[in-house]
Amino acid sequence: MSGDPRYFVSCCSAEFGSYRIRMRSLLAPAKVIIQEEIPAGRGTLLENLYTCVQGSDAVLHIIGRDAGHRPTESEIRWALAICPGIDQLFDCNVSEISYTQWECYFALYSNIDCYIFVADDDTYREPDWASTSQSEKSQEAHIERLTAVGKDFRSPSFNGPDDLVKHFERALTQPHGHCRMAVRWPKAARPATKVANRHEEIDSFVSELLRGSHSVMLVEGESGDGKSTLLAEFERIANSLPRVAVARADFRGTPDLDSILDLVARRLSLVFRNASLGDSHFRGVFLKEVTRTNRPLVILFDTYEEANTESKRWIEDHLLECVRDTDGVRFVIAGKMVPEPGSLHKWGGCTERRNIGAIEDHSQWLAYANSLGLNLTDHDMQLLVSATYGRPSDTSQLIHNLADQQPQRVKNGP
Repeated sequence: MSGDPRYFVSCCSAEFGSYRIRMRSLLAPAKVIIQEEIPAGRGTLLENLYTCVQGSDAVLHIIGRDAGHRPTESEIRWALAICPGIDQLFDCNVSEISYTQWECYFALYSNIDCYIFVADDDTYREPDWASTSQSEKSQEAHIERLTAVGKDFRSPSFNGPDDLVKHFERALTQPHGHCRMAVRWPKAARPATKVANRHEEIDSFVSELLRGSHSVMLVEGESGDGKSTLLAEFERIANSLPRVAVARADFRGTPDLDSILDLVARRLSLVFRNASLGDSHFRGVFLKEVTRTNRPLVILFDTYEEANTESKRWIEDHLLECVRDTDGVRFVIAGKMVPEPGSLHKWGGCTERRNIGAIEDHSQWLAYANSLGLNLTDHDMQLLVSATYGRPSDTSQLIHNLADQQPQRVKNGP
């Protein structure tokens, strides 16, 4: 974090307005962003609140009994456009969400640390404060939504701004002092695929990785065994799922590690607020952003045997260990040589290893060839597989050459 941190205090003004002013002095030299200082005439209120949240290093969100005012329909349409899927993420009727609640959801949606505190009956409030039963029910629903998505959601009681600041400063020093969203993986069905005889590997990718019992899959095989084709199929399957971000990177040619991480970050649309490629702390920020994700991430590395020693050491000793700290990321690593899983605690005991080789079952190739428009006989395919020894790259190339001679040329597939 460069310079003094910036905190946005999110609360209902009628109930806790004086907290903002008091906390600005208590948290100095940190910059405390408060709603009262938002310049007038620069967009709608909801747009300005979104901008304030985005410009913060953390959000302190106070939940009382008063939900506060609600945005207009046009403001809500803008919010849904700028944060697509936010309504499904929090499973809410957006027309019932208040400005203050939107502030909290903006932070969680954008992976900005959000520290949440729930006021109790003894908490100091503004003298003229009052709430309605409808507003209190809205806050109860708000807490239920946060409980559903925040796997580390907890809130100590506080009796005033001075006490709240003590709790906030203590939470800032804890690894998981803020509310972290539990990543929701979409349901993945067994996909239709044209990859020949890799059904076990694809089933494992869907059932073990995407459905959750494993976080790391290692695919080992020789050149021409179809590792890259399999990773491309995994990439296609993951990209077909809602909200899943996918990145595939290839170590062919031994690129440097930071270039690979930068490529992965861009493909995952990770936003590094305080680091860029070349910074000494770039890798640390990359790890932080991966482990704090609120959306499912699939990272696929190919040609791992060509990764240099530094890259392998960092990936195996740091990156893969992050699966113990998040349920939101899945790794697939393919190569002639892949990492050797260490003790079960190293990667959380969640590694699936697959060795692939030649596909000598000609019946599997026959189904694949005919799916490309060929009309080969069983005997034809036996001869073809025998000639290529079932090597996936050679067999696939030969099948495609035959398909190219058909009236309808087929270019996709392995």
